[in-house]
Amino acid sequence: MLACCATLLLTSCSNMLDSLEKAAETKESTKTEKTEETGNPENTQPLPPAPVTPPAQNPEENKPQEQKPENQQPGEQQQPQEQQQPEQQQQPEQQQQPEQQQPETNPQPEQQQPQEQQPEQQQPQEQQSEQNPVTPPNDNPQGEEKITYTITHYKETLEYGKYTLVEDATEIKELTKLYSNDDVFGKGLEKNYEGFHSYPWLKSDDNEIRFYYARNETTLTLDSNGGIFLDGTNRPCILPQCKYESIVSIAMGSLRWPSRDGYEFRGWAYDSNATTCVFSPTLDFEVTATTPSEVTLYAIWRPDSLENSTLTFVSGGDVSVELSGNSFHAQPSIDGTYTYEWYLNNVKLSSDTDACSIDVQNLAEGFYTLVVKATSSTGIVYVSQYSLPVYGQAQ
Repeated sequence: MLACCATLLLTSCSNMLDSLEKAAETKESTKTEKTEETGNPENTQPLPPAPVTPPAQNPEENKPQEQKPENQQPGEQQQPQEQQQPEQQQQPEQQQQPEQQQPETNPQPEQQQPQEQQPEQQQPQEQQSEQNPVTPPNDNPQGEEKITYTITHYKETLEYGKYTLVEDATEIKELTKLYSNDDVFGKGLEKNYEGFHSYPWLKSDDNEIRFYYARNETTLTLDSNGGIFLDGTNRPCILPQCKYESIVSIAMGSLRWPSRDGYEFRGWAYDSNATTCVFSPTLDFEVTATTPSEVTLYAIWRPDSLENSTLTFVSGGDVSVELSGNSFHAQPSIDGTYTYEWYLNNVKLSSDTDACSIDVQNLAEGFYTLVVKATSSTGIVYVSQYSLPVYGQAQ
């Protein structure tokens, strides 16, 4: 009986060892196949073979071992662990596969091409911004910011640096926001006042645009033209900053009154060789809207008497004429008794003697023809003609 039990025990142990070896071989083959599929043999390790218990010599002592393999069932408990491990290894492999395939199927590089081209399309805009400076951003999202401005106008007085408000010219307008005085130009906001020039001033704190209108200025130069001024010099008298509508004193008695020995000051002209005055000694110089920015006036002189004039012989010759002061004296070439006739520009003078006085102060500018006719007691007539210049007077 004991022999039969021992035989059955040995048989069951042998069968159990065979099944464990087969299970171990199956497990190794399964791991090898899965390792080949995943291509990662480093992560898988073969399980150690199950321990083989040698057959017991005492069958009674081995009786409790008969139930041990049935209760422990090592093959059955290890098998699901072996099946779970490849499943856990497959999960990261499946998760890594879309990550490796993602760069191949991701079309993002093709979509980024227009983004790389955008800076090239924006280059002309950057060049335009350099040529045309962009104004600061406004607070109005629907368009350019609008500001209500009060526009006032101030005109300069004749007192330097002082301005007065033109009350009837104030305006209120809604304009695009302005940032500097330069932005005011070209808006058509300034006025045109004759004899003035304008410049703007933007008061951003008060939203006010002020236009200041300065008077045009003229530099006046007085040339004594051979005379001297009261300071004893003949240097030109320069009067700068003569403002529009101002009156510069150049009349008789002023500090700018010139003098010259043997001559009478007749006034001022624009030409140094003029015989006609533009400004008489009683007139001052007034700056008008048409006055140039630089003006030079020359003094015009007239001799105190005709002796400073030049009497030029023209024709005849039988009667010579000498000038002394404002008087002319005739002397025929032949002695005798003569009666005389004097003509000035074909107008007979009152004198019938050899002396004739002419008041040149009442003569207009120009050249006059002086004719003297001397008739002897025997009826012989002698005639001579001369040219007499008369310096101009103020008109």
